[in-house]
Amino acid sequence: ALSMAKPSHAHILGTTDIGQDTFKELIVGTRGELEICFTAGILATILSLLIGVTGGYLGGRSDQSLSLVSNVFLVLPTLPLIFLITDLVHPKSPYVVALVIGLTSWAASARVLRGQTLSLARREYVDAARTSGEGHVRIIVFEILPNLTPIIAAQLVFALIGAILTHAAVAYLGLDNSSSVS
Repeated sequence: ALSMAKPSHAHILGTTDIGQDTFKELIVGTRGELEICFTAGILATILSLLIGVTGGYLGGRSDQSLSLVSNVFLVLPTLPLIFLITDLVHPKSPYVVALVIGLTSWAASARVLRGQTLSLARREYVDAARTSGEGHVRIIVFEILPNLTPIIAAQLVFALIGAILTHAAVAYLGLDNSSSVS
């Protein structure tokens, strides 16, 4: 019978009670977790940028409509929705979980970006760009987004952390089969 081995040159973190290399299991598990969480985090950040910045810049009915969408997604319960969708989708894919996490976790970031964009859209340099005939997309990309970079970076970090924690909860409950070590 095999038994757990202490850390050594051959096995940096030792082995499990059935002889598997603990370091290898850690690396394989981390790789799968990071793929899923980066997919979810980047999706959430892109959606929050599209909805929040667009609504904040355009204002009026567009802003009201996009704010309504944000408010609806803000109250969606992520974990029960993941449970429901992973139960319905076959074969079970970890990227379905990543997609659901990303689609349900963008709304709070969109509200933050919307508020900041509302402030930036009324600045003199944005008015000057509008007066000189610049298009909406160019103003957003070259005048507003550079000023949002620190907020976007922070929102991306929070989205990644949230995705990791949500995926850990899903994996703990046994609804994800993304980490299999040979």
